[in-house]
This record gives sequence, C-alpha cells and structure tokens, in this order.
Amino acid sequence: MSEYADVARKLFDMGCVKFGEFRLKLHERQPDAPLSPVYVDLRLLQSHPGVLRDVAGWMALSLGDYRLSAGAEGSVSLRVAGVPVAGVPIATAVSLATGVPAVTPRTDRKAHGTGAPVDGEYAEGDRVVLVDDLITGADSKLEAIGVLERAGLAVAEVLVVLDREQGGSEELRGRGYRVVSMFKMRELLSLYRGWSLITDEQFAEVYSYMGWGKDAG
Repeated sequence: MSEYADVARKLFDMGCVKFGEFRLKLHERQPDAPLSPVYVDLRLLQSHPGVLRDVAGWMALSLGDYRLSAGAEGSVSLRVAGVPVAGVPIATAVSLATGVPAVTPRTDRKAHGTGAPVDGEYAEGDRVVLVDDLITGADSKLEAIGVLERAGLAVAEVLVVLDREQGGSEELRGRGYRVVSMFKMRELLSLYRGWSLITDEQFAEVYSYMGWGKDAG
C-alpha cells in the first residue's frame, strides 16, 4: 500500500475524485467525445489545509537535493513555481514548508504595471521546481515552462499530485524534464476498489475509458 494511502483516502472523502459522467475541457474541442467516468478536482485542496500540508510535505522531500546543489553553485538559488491557477496554492504551501521562495509564471501576461512575465523575486539562472495539481497532457506545463525559461530561469523538475497517465508525463520526459507524481491514477483506482469505495464495474469502466482495458484484472 502507498506510503500516502491516508492522503488518497482523504482525497476521495473530500470529493476531489468523483465517479459518474463528466464533461471535460476536451469536450470544448470534441463535443461528441465520450463522457469521462472519473473527474478529479484538486482545486479543493486549498480548502483543506491539513491535506494541503501533507501534499506540501511530500513535495518538500523532492526539493532536498535541489536545495543542496543550488546552494553549492554560489549565486544560483532555487525557486518553486506553481502553474496557474491550481498549482499556485500548492506552490505557496511548499514554499512555507521549506523556506524556498515562490514565483508564478504569468501565462496571462498583463499589459499594465511592469508587465513582468514572472511574479516574485528571482535572478537569471535560478533553478525552478514547477508544481501543479495534476497532469493529463503537457500543454499547460509546457506553457508555464516556456514563460520561466524565457525569463532566464532553469526548470529542474515538475512535481504533481496526480498523474492521470494519459501521456503528459511521457511528453515532458521526452523533452528532458523530470516528472514525479505523488499518485498515479491506476494506483488510486486500485486503492479505492480495495477499500470498496468504488465498484468493480466503475473500476473497469475507467480502465476502458483510459484505454487500459487489458490491465483491468
């Protein structure tokens, strides 16, 4: 069982992982696509500080080696950055847990004030660990990475609470970025079925929807 199984259970009890029939963002482009039998809303984490603290604690462990290596490079320092908008409260919690300063890439570049592409203090060459709630495809992560890199920052790693295992992690790794997730979707499904929180039919339906049919035993 996962070391963080208690967090997985809390995510279910909080309503972060729902089962039924749901329209997703992809339906804006593909209105006739099948409805999803599972929906994950990790924006609810910001309303549950205890669970958010657990997530930040897990991410803090990943920052350990980067803090040491960044400190060894003299003027180079480390930053944690949240992908707008769901990743921002997570990045703030990680910053508070570790003392690592946070920055935020502006994917909605503002035209007033300084027009800075990244909110917060940083210097060219600083290393960044990018955090977000989940990964499905890589689009939002690549957009945030692009903003940070054009500002002179170096993205070291991408941390997410959940990998939906739909290709996003593989795309980022193929581009040279390390991706680490607290949970994978198949792991959550197995835990929830084992705890009788979902039925065998719901489990199989999600596997079929995801295209994992042969692995659903």
